[in-house]
Amino acid sequence: MEEWGVIFDSSCGLSKEKVEADGNFFIPLIVRINNEEFKAGDEIFTKDLHKKMQNRNVKIQTAAPKLGDIEATFNKAIKKYKKVVYIGISYNFSSAQNAARSIYANNDKYKGKIFIYDSVYSSPWIYTFYDDIVKIIKNTKNFEKIKMKLDFQKDKMNGYLTPGDIWWFYKGGRITKRQYFAGSLLRVKPILRVSEGKILEHVIKIRSIKRVIDKMMNLIEEDKNRAIKEKNDYKFLIFTEGNEEIRNLLKEAIIKKNNEIKIDDIGEIEVSTEQTAHMGPNSFGVTLKFFFPKVFF
Repeated sequence: MEEWGVIFDSSCGLSKEKVEADGNFFIPLIVRINNEEFKAGDEIFTKDLHKKMQNRNVKIQTAAPKLGDIEATFNKAIKKYKKVVYIGISYNFSSAQNAARSIYANNDKYKGKIFIYDSVYSSPWIYTFYDDIVKIIKNTKNFEKIKMKLDFQKDKMNGYLTPGDIWWFYKGGRITKRQYFAGSLLRVKPILRVSEGKILEHVIKIRSIKRVIDKMMNLIEEDKNRAIKEKNDYKFLIFTEGNEEIRNLLKEAIIKKNNEIKIDDIGEIEVSTEQTAHMGPNSFGVTLKFFFPKVFF
C-alpha cells in the first residue's frame, strides 16, 4: 500500500477522468441549472455551461459536494493509500471543506488516514499547481510538513479578473442590483482582486477592455516586483475563457510591459465549471505564478 494519496475537488478545473487517470481522487461540486443538479467536472463542463448561459433567463447556482460523494471518495482513497490529503477550493468560496470535515468527524475510521488541508487556494491556483501539489504530498513524510509547504503560496496568490458579462456577477451575488444597473448603464467593467482565497471588497471600474487590461498590467507589476525582491522564480498566467481576441490583447500587453518575456513564456489557466457559473462567458484575468522552492520536492 502506497503512503500518500491526494483528493481534489472539481474546483481544480480538470475533469474527473483526468484526475483519476493520474491516480488521484475526485470530489465533484454541484452545479444547479433551473433546479436540475449536475456534478461539475463529471456530468457538466465549462463548455456546456457557456451554451446554457447564452440564455440570461437560465437559473444557475453552485453548491458543495454531496456528502455521499465525499464519503465514497474517502473510502476508496483509504483502500489504496495509508494516508490521504484532501485539498479543495478555498473555504471563502465554498462550504466543501466543512462538508468534508463533517464526514471526517463522524467516522473514526478516517482518523489518522484522512487529512483535510485548510485551503485558501481558489480555482486558478489549484489548476496551476496541480502537479506540484501531488509531488509535494507524495514526497513529504508528514502532514505538518505538507501543510507548511502548501502554505508557501498563501500570500502569493493574487489575481486580477473581470467578468465577461456583469449580469452573471449580479446573479451570482458578487455585486448588488444597484451596482449591476449602474455598471450596465455606464458600460463599465469591474476589476476584482482575488487574494488568499477571497475576493477583496474594493472594486475598480473601467470602461473599455483595453483600459481594463492596462490597469491589470499595472496591478500585476506589484507582484512581479515582489517576486524579484524575494528572488522567487515567476511566470505570467492568463485565463480568457477561450476568447482569442482577448487572449492576444493580454499577451501583447504583458510583452509590451515586460521586454524580457516571450509569448511562449506566458501560461494559460483553464477555468473551472464552478467559476464560470459566477463569472459568465468571456471573463478574463491575469496572475503571477510564484514557483515553489525546488527543495520542496
